[in-house]
Amino acid sequence: MTTETGVAQANAAVMRRAVDAFGSGDMATLAEIFAPELTWHIPGRSAVAGDHIGRDAVFGLFGKMAALTNGTFKTNALEIIGDEKGGVFITNDTGERNGKKLDVMLMLRVHIRDGKFIEAWDHVADLYAHDEFWTAKQQDPGTE
Repeated sequence: MTTETGVAQANAAVMRRAVDAFGSGDMATLAEIFAPELTWHIPGRSAVAGDHIGRDAVFGLFGKMAALTNGTFKTNALEIIGDEKGGVFITNDTGERNGKKLDVMLMLRVHIRDGKFIEAWDHVADLYAHDEFWTAKQQDPGTE
């Protein structure tokens, strides 16, 4: 095994731990995996778009996503590919919000240093659908 292969495998293992922790709501494990200076980039113009700088800001983003979807937001990792810089997740993200359904493919590129995520970039296959979902207006209580 080459050093690059060993690093790629180690990074893939960290990524698997992260996706398992996210899926189960294990914030303690995510706190171990996310560097304090982590920056998470989400494209678009929605309520979740932007550069979320710092682990606490990323945790705030995750909390916002859970709140906006009443806990229905889920990430299903289809592929996890580690490399010497970090790796790539291919995911199917789903959720429900204000009568709308999210079902988009996403590629998440992460950089890992010393076993911790230091930067992440979401690349959404259908950015229009993603933005529309996260900007859906609240329904008036008296309307159907």
